[in-house]
Amino acid sequence: MRFEEQVNQIEELRGSFHRGLGALGSSDREKIRPKDTRACCGSVNLDDNLRRRFPNAPRWDYCICYTNRNYFVEIHPGSTSEVEQVLRKLEWLKNWLRGDGKPLREGMATKKPFHWVFTKKCAVKPGDRYARKLAKAGLWPLKNVLRLPIK
Repeated sequence: MRFEEQVNQIEELRGSFHRGLGALGSSDREKIRPKDTRACCGSVNLDDNLRRRFPNAPRWDYCICYTNRNYFVEIHPGSTSEVEQVLRKLEWLKNWLRGDGKPLREGMATKKPFHWVFTKKCAVKPGDRYARKLAKAGLWPLKNVLRLPIK
Protein backbone atom coordinates (compact mmCIF):
# COMPACT_ATOMS: atom_id res chain seq x y z
CA MET A 1 0.00 0.00 0.00
CA ARG A 2 1.30 3.48 -0.88
CA PHE A 3 2.28 5.87 1.90
CA GLU A 4 -0.54 8.30 1.10
CA GLU A 5 -3.04 5.45 1.46
CA GLN A 6 -1.49 4.42 4.79
CA VAL A 7 -1.82 7.99 6.08
CA ASN A 8 -5.42 8.32 4.89
CA GLN A 9 -6.46 5.09 6.61
CA ILE A 10 -5.88 6.81 9.96
CA GLU A 11 -8.80 9.09 10.80
CA GLU A 12 -6.75 11.83 12.52
CA LEU A 13 -4.23 11.90 9.67
CA ARG A 14 -6.65 11.78 6.75
CA GLY A 15 -5.74 14.52 4.27
CA SER A 16 -2.45 15.39 6.00
CA PHE A 17 -0.14 13.62 3.52
CA HIS A 18 2.50 15.87 1.94
CA ARG A 19 4.71 15.09 -1.04
CA GLY A 20 8.40 14.83 -0.28
CA LEU A 21 9.35 16.53 2.97
CA GLY A 22 6.48 19.01 2.74
CA ALA A 23 5.09 18.15 6.19
CA LEU A 24 8.27 19.40 7.87
CA GLY A 25 8.78 23.02 8.77
CA SER A 26 11.62 24.77 6.96
CA SER A 27 14.08 24.52 9.88
CA ASP A 28 13.23 20.84 10.40
CA ARG A 29 13.43 20.08 6.69
CA GLU A 30 17.12 21.01 6.63
CA LYS A 31 17.73 18.24 9.19
CA ILE A 32 16.70 15.53 6.69
CA ARG A 33 18.91 14.78 3.70
CA PRO A 34 17.63 12.19 1.26
CA LYS A 35 20.25 10.91 -1.18
CA ASP A 36 17.58 10.84 -3.89
CA THR A 37 14.78 13.36 -3.34
CA ARG A 38 12.60 11.45 -5.83
CA ALA A 39 12.71 8.43 -3.51
CA CYS A 40 11.06 10.46 -0.74
CA CYS A 41 7.48 9.21 -1.07
CA GLY A 42 5.99 11.71 1.35
CA SER A 43 5.71 12.88 4.92
CA VAL A 44 3.18 13.59 7.64
CA ASN A 45 3.38 15.78 10.74
CA LEU A 46 2.22 13.43 13.49
CA ASP A 47 2.58 15.99 16.27
CA ASP A 48 0.32 18.59 14.68
CA ASN A 49 -2.27 16.15 13.40
CA LEU A 50 -2.60 14.08 16.58
CA ARG A 51 -2.63 17.08 18.97
CA ARG A 52 -6.42 17.42 19.01
CA ARG A 53 -7.07 13.78 19.95
CA PHE A 54 -4.05 13.44 22.28
CA PRO A 55 -3.50 16.97 23.67
CA ASN A 56 -1.42 15.90 26.68
CA ALA A 57 0.43 12.99 25.10
CA PRO A 58 4.17 13.10 24.39
CA ARG A 59 3.60 12.99 20.62
CA TRP A 60 6.36 12.13 18.11
CA ASP A 61 7.11 14.68 15.35
CA TYR A 62 7.09 13.11 11.89
CA CYS A 63 6.75 10.06 9.72
CA ILE A 64 8.75 10.17 6.49
CA CYS A 65 8.48 7.61 3.73
CA TYR A 66 11.66 6.95 1.76
CA THR A 67 11.93 4.13 -0.81
CA ASN A 68 8.55 2.85 0.40
CA ARG A 69 9.75 2.47 4.00
CA ASN A 70 8.46 4.57 6.90
CA TYR A 71 10.87 6.32 9.26
CA PHE A 72 9.75 8.08 12.41
CA VAL A 73 11.73 11.21 13.21
CA GLU A 74 11.80 13.34 16.35
CA ILE A 75 13.63 16.67 16.00
CA HIS A 76 14.43 17.74 19.52
CA PRO A 77 17.16 19.44 21.60
CA GLY A 78 20.04 17.08 22.37
CA SER A 79 20.53 17.86 26.04
CA THR A 80 20.71 15.10 28.63
CA SER A 81 17.70 16.59 30.41
CA GLU A 82 15.60 15.75 27.31
CA VAL A 83 16.48 12.03 27.16
CA GLU A 84 13.58 10.90 29.35
CA GLN A 85 11.12 13.08 27.43
CA VAL A 86 12.21 11.61 24.08
CA LEU A 87 12.01 8.08 25.50
CA ARG A 88 8.44 8.81 26.67
CA LYS A 89 7.64 10.09 23.17
CA LEU A 90 9.07 6.90 21.64
CA GLU A 91 7.06 4.68 23.99
CA TRP A 92 3.90 6.64 23.17
CA LEU A 93 4.61 6.33 19.44
CA LYS A 94 5.15 2.56 19.65
CA ASN A 95 1.86 2.15 21.53
CA TRP A 96 0.04 4.33 18.99
CA LEU A 97 1.53 2.30 16.12
CA ARG A 98 0.13 -0.90 17.69
CA GLY A 99 -3.34 0.67 17.66
CA ASP A 100 -4.61 3.54 15.51
CA GLY A 101 -1.29 3.98 13.71
CA LYS A 102 -1.10 0.39 12.51
CA PRO A 103 -1.19 1.30 8.78
CA LEU A 104 2.06 3.27 9.22
CA ARG A 105 3.63 0.43 11.21
CA GLU A 106 2.98 -1.97 8.34
CA GLY A 107 5.19 0.15 6.08
CA MET A 108 7.85 0.69 8.74
CA ALA A 109 11.51 0.33 7.87
CA THR A 110 12.97 -2.87 9.27
CA LYS A 111 16.36 -1.30 9.93
CA LYS A 112 16.37 1.61 12.40
CA PRO A 113 12.87 3.03 11.93
CA PHE A 114 13.09 5.51 14.85
CA HIS A 115 15.40 8.55 14.89
CA TRP A 116 16.15 11.39 17.27
CA VAL A 117 17.71 14.23 15.28
CA PHE A 118 19.06 16.81 17.69
CA THR A 119 18.91 20.56 17.31
CA LYS A 120 22.01 22.63 18.03
CA LYS A 121 24.46 20.68 20.21
CA CYS A 122 24.26 17.17 21.60
CA ALA A 123 25.27 16.68 25.23
CA VAL A 124 24.80 12.91 25.16
CA LYS A 125 28.21 11.27 24.81
CA PRO A 126 29.03 7.77 23.54
CA GLY A 127 29.16 5.29 26.40
CA ASP A 128 27.48 7.48 29.03
CA ARG A 129 24.35 6.28 30.84
CA TYR A 130 22.11 8.33 28.55
CA ALA A 131 23.64 6.81 25.42
CA ARG A 132 23.16 3.33 26.87
CA LYS A 133 19.48 4.03 27.56
CA LEU A 134 19.01 5.39 24.05
CA ALA A 135 20.83 2.43 22.50
CA LYS A 136 18.58 0.02 24.39
CA ALA A 137 15.56 1.88 22.95
CA GLY A 138 17.00 1.83 19.41
CA LEU A 139 17.70 5.57 19.24
CA TRP A 140 21.51 5.54 19.22
CA PRO A 141 23.51 7.08 17.69
CA LEU A 142 21.90 10.49 17.77
CA LYS A 143 22.49 12.61 14.71
CA ASN A 144 22.26 16.26 13.80
CA VAL A 145 21.17 15.35 10.25
CA LEU A 146 19.30 12.24 9.13
CA ARG A 147 20.68 10.92 5.87
CA LEU A 148 18.41 8.63 3.91
CA PRO A 149 18.70 5.80 3.10
CA ILE A 150 19.83 4.38 6.44
CA LYS A 151 22.93 2.23 6.10
